[in-house]
Amino acid sequence: MRKVAKTAKTKKVYEGELSLTARYLQKIRKIVSKNCRKKLNESMAARLTNVDFSILSQNCVGGMFYHDLGLRFLSPTINLFFDAENFIRFLERPQFYTTQPLRMIHLDESPYPLGQLDDVTIHFNHYHRDYASDNECIQKWNDRVARIRWENLYVIATDRDGMNSELMARFNQLPYRKIMYVARPYGQYPWAIYLPAFAGRPFVGTITGIANFKGERYYETNFDLIDWINN
Repeated sequence: MRKVAKTAKTKKVYEGELSLTARYLQKIRKIVSKNCRKKLNESMAARLTNVDFSILSQNCVGGMFYHDLGLRFLSPTINLFFDAENFIRFLERPQFYTTQPLRMIHLDESPYPLGQLDDVTIHFNHYHRDYASDNECIQKWNDRVARIRWENLYVIATDRDGMNSELMARFNQLPYRKIMYVARPYGQYPWAIYLPAFAGRPFVGTITGIANFKGERYYETNFDLIDWINN
C-alpha cells in the first residue's frame, strides 16, 4: 500500500493564497451578488438539457455545480478532495476503485478523516474525526457510487494539490469528457481551462468562490459548463 501523502498540514495553501484585501473584496462580492447568484442558478438550470450525468471531481467544484442547479448528487466525489496523484490514479481505474471497500483512517496531522480505497487516498475535509463521521463518509460514498452514470460521465480537475507535467500527460490519456482548470495557458491541451484571475500563481486558488458582482464563481468565468455538459 502506498504511503498516505501528508498534505493536511498544507491546508492553508490548498485554500488559496488570497491576500487580506482580496479576501475582503471576495466577501463584499458574495454579499452584493447574492441575488444575482440566485438568478444565475435559475438561468443555468433552465439551459441544462442533459440532467442525468455524473461528474467525477477532484475537489468541491462538482458538488457545488450540482448544488447550485438543485440536482441530485450522481457522484461520490462530493464534500471531499483528492491530491493530484491520487485523483489521476483513481481516474485510470474508476470502476475498480469504486468497488473497493472504503476504509477510514485518522492521522495526527490531519484535522479531518481520510479514506482509503486500495492504494488511493481521499481527503474528507468537510467531516469530523469521529466514529459517526466515519460511518457517514462510508454511507454517503457507497450510496453515491451506486448512482454513477458511467455512460454519461464528466471529469473536472485542477492544476493544484501536486499536479505536474507527468500527471497532466496521464490525464490527457484518459478517455473521458474532461477539463482541468489551470493558472496559466497550456496550448497543447484542449481540456485545459485557463483562469486569468489566478495568472502569475503556480496553480489556481479556491475556484468555487464568487469572482465578480454578477455572482459568477471563478470556474464559471472563462468556460461554459452548461454548454459542455449539454453537448
